[in-house]
Amino acid sequence: MNPIESLPFYHGSCPNKTNGGFPSSMPISIEFDRELKMFRTRPSNKLKEVLNKVYLSGSLVDGSISNESGAVYLMDLVNFLVNQSKVSEEEILLEIGYGKGVILKELSKLGYTNLIGIEPGNHAHLPGMNDIETINDFFPSDKLKTKVDLLYHFAVWEHVEDPVDFLSIQLDHITKDGCIVFGVPNCEPYIQEGDISMFIHEHYSYFTSESISRCVEKAGGELVSIETIKGMLVGRIIKRKVDFRAKNLSKTKIDYNKFWDDAEIRHSKLDKFFTAFSNEVDVAVYVPGRALNTLSTLGRKKVRLVDDNSEMTNRYLPYFENSIESFGQLCANPPKAILVFSTTFGNIIKDKCKKDSRLASCTIVSLNDL
Repeated sequence: MNPIESLPFYHGSCPNKTNGGFPSSMPISIEFDRELKMFRTRPSNKLKEVLNKVYLSGSLVDGSISNESGAVYLMDLVNFLVNQSKVSEEEILLEIGYGKGVILKELSKLGYTNLIGIEPGNHAHLPGMNDIETINDFFPSDKLKTKVDLLYHFAVWEHVEDPVDFLSIQLDHITKDGCIVFGVPNCEPYIQEGDISMFIHEHYSYFTSESISRCVEKAGGELVSIETIKGMLVGRIIKRKVDFRAKNLSKTKIDYNKFWDDAEIRHSKLDKFFTAFSNEVDVAVYVPGRALNTLSTLGRKKVRLVDDNSEMTNRYLPYFENSIESFGQLCANPPKAILVFSTTFGNIIKDKCKKDSRLASCTIVSLNDL
């Protein structure tokens, strides 16, 4: 298949079919950066203009750490942050893109007293954040007056146009012995499987452990650890030492050249699956946010949609005609087939469906089954 030229503009679910007043679809230009070994979105002025409005509006993509379904990541990330950074309770911590403040609040509960958060959106803060300094601005900001001992961000780096420059600026904001802790979506399995669901207009970079290593080295830092937590690559970066030698922390060998060929094979298999049913509404797609790109490419807009995130129930995504159902609604009106469209949680969701007797007559498959 040829590289995609346009995709539905997804910034979260909406109460109606207007997509929150933003375009229902927008052009997208995907290129491969051979120096960084990374797929990247080439930004247009129009895209940057729309995204700026999205961020200032306080929009949070469904599944963000500040939302209900993102809670599955919260304590794992907090524990990684505390264990990796080794900062004391009196040292200065800065979170870039703190959203509603869920991580800042957890750190405050653990006894950290010098907390700063910077966020451009107008998100409502969680209760109990009165003692935390918050800055309503994009990073970097003139309002940041001091260097910090720990700078961290989760699900932020991929939203930045220049990943190397963004990291270089962060290195300038930490103390000599300070560190940076980050978390980004792990795109390795999507690249290996030819899965275009990873592409989203809000993301400029599609990270693997290899591309992260290259970004860090080019920015002048040192990547000292990296691991995977529930589909997210998380790691720690320090200022480069005099005797620096780059470590190869990449755990997966990826053939990037096969991606578009694999994507075509994947689309053919999915198209064959849907063709087996006379009506699109006979199929319910679980985790529709992940299926959006593929199904729009296949022209499948009338399928039923299901998600466990109650914040999405009875709401709409761009392109699809039907609103999102809860698991209870799905069971009350079983379809002929359920397609679980998740790489990270696919087996868990499939097992959940198979164990419910109300869905006994359904064909239940995951992406791996295809």
